[in-house]
Order: sequence, then structure tokens, then C-alpha cells
Amino acid sequence: MGRKSRRKKGRQASVTQRQDLVAERNLQAQASVLAALTAADPGPHPLLPARLHPQRQELRDRLATSAASLRASAALLAGMVGGIEMLSGAQSERPLDLDFEVLHDLDARLAWEALLAAQDADADAVPDEDLCLVVGDCLAVDRGEDLDPLLSGTCWASQDLVERLNATFSAAGGREAAAGEFVAAEQFVVSRYGEPARLLLRYVAAEMTLEYQYPAGAWPAVNDLPGGFSDEEGALGSWAAAAGIKRPAAVALAARMAVGLSELCRTRFTPPAT
Repeated sequence: MGRKSRRKKGRQASVTQRQDLVAERNLQAQASVLAALTAADPGPHPLLPARLHPQRQELRDRLATSAASLRASAALLAGMVGGIEMLSGAQSERPLDLDFEVLHDLDARLAWEALLAAQDADADAVPDEDLCLVVGDCLAVDRGEDLDPLLSGTCWASQDLVERLNATFSAAGGREAAAGEFVAAEQFVVSRYGEPARLLLRYVAAEMTLEYQYPAGAWPAVNDLPGGFSDEEGALGSWAAAAGIKRPAAVALAARMAVGLSELCRTRFTPPAT
């Protein structure tokens, strides 16, 4: 056997060994995190329907194992690069925060997704009040000065609205074209959902400008919003506070508008039938 072949086989064996080690560390980390998660989990929100409980546990475990695997792989890589013994159990600088990274917004996510599924099935359906309460009830939790606050349910819903609204805008054109597209979107939501939807859309558009580049002056900006903007509550919670609307009612309108924005995107960018 030539020298090159021996070196190639040696490298392959080394790669396989590292892959096996990463897989083993991931499984160990996942098992440890799942055990801790089971002990830390306060259980579903009292108003979350029982039919969503299995989905909650599945999502909870998936988020936990994904986070654990990522951290275990990163710790192993850091140990290898730093010349540390690979089996020394190198840990990331900050331990996995189960509350922050896994548990806090589980119920809000599931409730929001269930609301959207119901609206997709029947756009005229009245949003489930309990599900709206679950989303609106997941408020921000103060984590102290050194940690970011936990996401609230309204913040989670706001991110969804931002993505849907962003999808309705074309990449072509400058400030004038973008402003015209926003006016068209505004007219659409007001015709569908009434005057309160106008201000909600403006809050969502302002949050969108924090996430994406856009032609300056084309859309509302955070500084233009009456009542200001809360990062913890997102566009939805900020709008509800400014408009004096209770969060469950705000979530109900947001769920209806989310489906409308997706429809607007389809009609705007789907070529007409020939």
C-alpha cells in the first residue's frame, strides 16, 4: 500500500472517529437536557386545548434536543481547537437556559399556529377566545440587566405578521414604488378588517423596518408610532397598548389579518391565468 493511501485512510478514520464522538456527545447532552426539561416544565397553559398537548411536548422536546446538540457540538469543537482533551466534557460558557430557550413561548407558538390554521380553513371564522388569551397572556418576564427579556406571545405573533407583510412587497422599485405598495396594502386590510387594522398595519410595517432594509421614508418608522414601540411586546402588543385594546381582542384581529396578508401576497405575485 502506498504512503498516500495510508494517509487517506488515516484521515478517513480520524474523521469517522470525530463524527462518532460528536454523535455520542449529542446523545448525552440531549438526554441530560430532556431530563432537566421534564423537571422544569410547568406544564401547558391552563387554557391551551388538550388536543394541542401532544404537539406541545413534541415541540418542546425537539427544541430542547436541537439546542443541546448545537451546544454539545460547539463545546466539542472549542475543546478540539483549544487543544483540550476531547472527552473532558467541555461546556459552553453559558449553560442552556431551558426557560428562555425552550419553555417560555411554547404555548404562545402553538396557540398562534392553531389560530392561523382555523383562519386558513375558514377566513370568516371567529378566532377562538381561549387561544387568543393564551397568546395575549404570555407576557414578557424580566430576566435582569444582563439577560434579554423573554419573548411574549404578542412578540411571537408580531414576528409572524412582519414576515407576512414583508412577503407582500416586491424587491424592485425605489421609495415611491414601495410607498405605493404600502398604501395598497393599507387599503386592503382596512377594507377587510376595518379601521383598527390600519394602525396595526402601521405598527407591523414599522417593526419590519427594524428587520429589513427599505427605502427611507417609504413606510412608517418606529419613531412615527403613537405611544412608542416595545421590543418585548412587538408591534402587536405595542399597538394594543396605544389603541387601548385588550390583548385577546388584538390577537384575534392579528390572526385574521395574518391570513389576509398571505392572500395579498398570493394575489400580488401570482401571474394571472392565461
